Amino acid sequence: METSITSNKTFFKNVVWYLLGTTIPMGINLVKTPIFTRHYSPEDYGYLGLVLTIFMYLSTVSYAWLASCIWRYYHTFESKKILKKFYSNLVFLFGISTIILFIFSLIFLLLYHSPLLIFKLIIICFFHFIFKELLGLYFIILRIKGEAKESNILLITQTVSSFFVLLFLAFCLNFDISSLILSSAIIDLLYLILLSIYLFRQGKFNQLKIKFVNRKYLKLFFGFGSFIILSSLFTLLIVSSDRYILAMYDTIENVGIYTKVYDIAQISITALVFVFFSVINPKMNKELANNLSNSNILLKKYLFAYLLILLPVTFIASIFSKEFAELLLGKEFQEGFQIIPYVFFSTLIYGIITFNQNKLKFSNRLKSIIIILFICFFINLILNFIFIPQNGYYAAATSTLFTYLIMLILFFKADSIDLLESKKDLKLVGTQLFILLLFFMIDQFFRKIVNYTILIAVIEGIVFCIIFFMIFRKQYKELKFL
Repeated sequence: METSITSNKTFFKNVVWYLLGTTIPMGINLVKTPIFTRHYSPEDYGYLGLVLTIFMYLSTVSYAWLASCIWRYYHTFESKKILKKFYSNLVFLFGISTIILFIFSLIFLLLYHSPLLIFKLIIICFFHFIFKELLGLYFIILRIKGEAKESNILLITQTVSSFFVLLFLAFCLNFDISSLILSSAIIDLLYLILLSIYLFRQGKFNQLKIKFVNRKYLKLFFGFGSFIILSSLFTLLIVSSDRYILAMYDTIENVGIYTKVYDIAQISITALVFVFFSVINPKMNKELANNLSNSNILLKKYLFAYLLILLPVTFIASIFSKEFAELLLGKEFQEGFQIIPYVFFSTLIYGIITFNQNKLKFSNRLKSIIIILFICFFINLILNFIFIPQNGYYAAATSTLFTYLIMLILFFKADSIDLLESKKDLKLVGTQLFILLLFFMIDQFFRKIVNYTILIAVIEGIVFCIIFFMIFRKQYKELKFL
C-alpha cells in the first residue's frame, strides 16, 4: 500500500513538472506568435518554413535516430552495467552525424544561396540544429532516469532566456526573421558550455573513451537507427512535403500562411501529447522491453486514458478555431483558420498511432512500420498533387488528415493491441463523442443568435470543459492509478 501511495505521488509530481515544462514554453510560443506574425511578413515566414523543413529532414537523417536508440536501449545497457559503453558509442555516432549534417548543409548552401535571407538561414540553422539536438539527447537521458524536475527546469529557463534574446535581436537590433532561430542557437550554445563545465567537474567525461566504441554496439544502434531514419523521414514527408508542392502551385506568401498556421495549431495539441507520453514512456518502455507478450493490458489502459484526456481538448479547441487564429496570429495569417481543426485531429490521431508503433518496434516488426509509412506517404503525395493546384493549403491540410486516418487503420490492422475487447472503454469513447457533438451543435446555434465575440467564446469554452469534467469526473479520478 505504501509503495502504491509513493508511486502515485511520483506520478503526479512528474505530471506537474511535465505540465510546467510544456505549458510555459508553449505559453511563450503563443505570446511570440501574435507578436512576430505582425512584425514579419508571410513571405518571410515562407522562406523560413522552407529552410526549416529542409533542416528537419537533415536532422532526421543525422540525429533523430539517436534519440530513439536512447529510448530503446538505455535500460538494456543499464541492466548490464555498461552505460560507459552506451555513452561512448552514442557520442561517437553524434560526431559522425554532425559531419553528415555539415556535408548536406554545404551542398544545400551551394545550391540555394539567393536571396540573402536564405543564405543566412541555412548557416544559422546548421548551428541551431547541432546545439538543439545535443541538448535534446541530454534531456532524454534525464527523462529516462526519472529526473522530471531537472529536465523541465532546464527546458523552461532555456525557452524563457531565448525569448528575451529574441526580443532584443528583433526590436533593439532590428534583425530580420533569422532572429527567431538565432536567439535559440545563442542560448543553446551558452547552455552547452555551462553543462560541459558542470559535467567535467562531476567527472562525467571520464566515462567517454574511444576504447569503448565497439563495432558490435555501433551495428546495434545503426541497425535500429536505419529503421528510425526511414520511418521518421516518411512521417516528416507526410507532414511537410506539401509545403514544397504548395510552393510549386501557389505563392510564397500562402506557403508562409500555411506553415505558420499549421505549426501553431500542431504545437498546441502536440504539447499535451508530449506531456502524456513523457509521463508514461518510462513505464511503458520497460513493460514493452521486459513483458512484451502481456503488454496489451497496459497499452489499452494508456490508450483510453489518452482519449479521455486529449479527445475532448482537441474537439473543444477545434470548435473555437476562428477565435484561436484571431488571438494568436497576425491579420495576414488569420485567413488560414479553417485548416486548424484538421491539424488538431491529425496530431491527435498520430498520438494514437504511437501506441501501435511502439509495440511493433519492440516486437522487431520494423519492416511492417516502414511499409505502412511508405504506403501512407505515397497516398499523401498523390492527394497533394491532385488537390493542391485547385484548393491550395486547404487541400494540403485535409490530405494530411485523411492520410493519418489511413495510417491509423493500417497500424491497428498490423497490431490491434486487443482494443476491441474492452467494450466498456469503447462505450466510454462513444459517449464522449456524442457529448462533444452536442457541444458543437450548441455552439453553431449560439453563433447564429448572438453577436459572437472572443469573450463569449472563452466563457462558452470554459462552460463546455466544466460540464464535460463533471460528467466524466469518476473516470478522471481513476487516472491516478496509471
